[in-house]
Amino acid sequence: MAAISHDLNTPITELRLQMELLDDGPERDDMLDSLDELRAMVRETLNFVRGDAVQEATVEISLTVLIDDLAKRYTTMGTPIGWHGASEITCRCRPLALKRALTNLIDNALKHAGDATVSLFKASDGDIHLEVLDHGTGIEPAWLTQVFEPFVQLSQTGTDHPQGGGLGLGLAIA
Repeated sequence: MAAISHDLNTPITELRLQMELLDDGPERDDMLDSLDELRAMVRETLNFVRGDAVQEATVEISLTVLIDDLAKRYTTMGTPIGWHGASEITCRCRPLALKRALTNLIDNALKHAGDATVSLFKASDGDIHLEVLDHGTGIEPAWLTQVFEPFVQLSQTGTDHPQGGGLGLGLAIA
């Protein structure tokens, strides 16, 4: 496990050092933030695999800002997503875990349906509704419980037997 950790963290450290040499600016700051998130995700994933996962602290965040940042990141990567919602909604959550779950859902929508729209609103009862919508065929009901298991990936259609490989929605939500 130590070798895997080293192999994953070394390129991240090298990239960070190279980026530190770049001129200050918003693009550089965005790249450094992305590397910090990547390093945290690698750490959490390795902890999960070792069986000693540590829960990320729960903090108050702006969901609106989180989703807006994600939308900007996808636009920068050349795959814009739709996004609409309330002007400002906050909640207590584990920000990296939520961001990972949303990213997994958006990536899955883009991969399997070719589009993704994030919708955020507060219902009349005060509940927060956060949805990732697409125009794909969806997942067959028989597979719905399995998509939350770590390392499970369904086929392109969502109908074949699940395969291993991805960290899955389960790890993102865990």
